[in-house]
This record gives sequence, C-alpha cells and structure tokens, in this order.
Amino acid sequence: MKYNIIKTIKEYAVITLGVFILSVGLQFFFFPNKIASGGITGFALIMTHMFNIPSSIVVTIGNVILFSMAFVMISGQFGIKSIYATILLSLFLGIFEKFAPNQAFTDDLILATIFGSVFAAVGTAMLYMFEASTGGTSIIGRIIQKYFHIGYGMSNFMVDATVTILAMFSFGIELALVGLLSVYFSGFLTDKLIDGFYSSKQVMVITSQKDLVINYILKDFDRGCTILKAVGGYSGAERDILLVILDRRQFIALRKFLKENDPRAFVTVTETSKVFGEGFNQLH
Repeated sequence: MKYNIIKTIKEYAVITLGVFILSVGLQFFFFPNKIASGGITGFALIMTHMFNIPSSIVVTIGNVILFSMAFVMISGQFGIKSIYATILLSLFLGIFEKFAPNQAFTDDLILATIFGSVFAAVGTAMLYMFEASTGGTSIIGRIIQKYFHIGYGMSNFMVDATVTILAMFSFGIELALVGLLSVYFSGFLTDKLIDGFYSSKQVMVITSQKDLVINYILKDFDRGCTILKAVGGYSGAERDILLVILDRRQFIALRKFLKENDPRAFVTVTETSKVFGEGFNQLH
C-alpha cells in the first residue's frame, strides 16, 4: 500500500514537471512568435490571433471534447492522468499570461522553433512515460499509436500537421511552414526520447565465476539470466555464456562487480531500444 502511494506521487510529480516544461516551450517560444506547434495549443494560438480569445480558455474548452475518447479507446487511467495534465497546462499558461504576457525568450524564428520543439518533446515524452497527455489532438495521436503501431511522436505529427495548414490562413505560408517544421521536429525528438527511456543493454558474459555472477544478477537485480552453451573456436573447450538484459544503472553495477570478482571476464554489450516480456514491456 505504502509503495503504491509513493509510486503514484512520483508519477504525478514527473507529470507535473513534464507539463511545466511543455508549457514553457509553448508560452515563451511558440506563442509569442506565432508558431502554430500543432494540437489544441496550436489551434488556441490561431483562435487567439483571429478572435483575441485567451489561449488558456481555448485549451480548456477544446480538451473536453476529446476526453471521452481517451476513456473509451485507451484506458481510464490514461484519461484521469490526462485530465490532471490538461488542467495543469491551462493553469501554467494562465499564470504565464498573467505575469509574463507576450514574453519571448527569443525573436529568432529558427531558435524559437528549435528550442520550443525541444521543450515540447521533453515534456511530451515525460507524459507518455507515465500514461498521460495534455489532451486535445494528442489523444488522437495516442489512439493512432495504439491501434496502428506508429511511433507516438509521428502519430502526433500526422494529426498536428492539420493545424499548421489552418495556420497558413492566419499567419501566412512562411509561419505555417515554420509550424510544420516544429511539429515534425517535436515528433521526431519525442520518439527518440521515448526510445531512450526504454533502452536497455543486452549483456553477454563469459566468466570463470559463473555461479557467483548468476547469483548476483538474480538476487541483486531481480533479473532472469539465460545460459547459452558454446564451444571455443580455437581451444575447442566448452564454455557457458550468460545472457542478460539490464538497464544502464544495473549494467554499471555489473561491470563493477565483474571487475572486482573476475577482471578477466569477457563481456559484450549491445544497445536495445525495445524489450518485451516479463519484467519489461508487455508484448501488445
């Protein structure tokens, strides 16, 4: 019970930080430079420009329309977390609008596109990692990702690109093209960051301390370990190869353990971006 409470607090803390990072990218890079970054926030920028409606209000009202889809087509947990993230995004944008209206960190379109996209990608990836979104068109992107197995970043790009087309009528072709670039860049970075979060290391070890190493992996890492039978090409001797999948922290610990207990061990390491099965992601 206590573990679940702590886990939930950590999840919502990361979601809160992710929303804050995303809102900084929107408010101080995209919005003041009229870069329609896609989604409900990009649509809010267009509505603000055309009808002088505060972006926080547009974001709040626009999100209500799509939340029923999140609960039905994705999951209740995703819907609840997304509602929290959406309210928080509107709150952050409202605070920024009140205390720093039309404040831009840079007026250079290229810099605004690059850094705004980085902030947006980092925030979006953090939300994705804990089953959340900021609502709006990102819900559609998540549905596309779930049912058509396309990267989440690229799914969002497909949806958000339509907003940049609308931006063409509000801000002109040049700013619409900049918006399209920012949407693509954000989507590309989001997928790369998500892959980085999920990346693991496939480690193969040949050691004279087999039982000691296996016990260390099983007890200290709570990971399974596969023993592969092999024969040396030169010596002809039979050897056991230990195969294990570890995260970065665990690999560092294993390397230190081998250095202390069998410095002559032979180790190969391969980066893996996707791992499915018990102890990792579910295969669906």
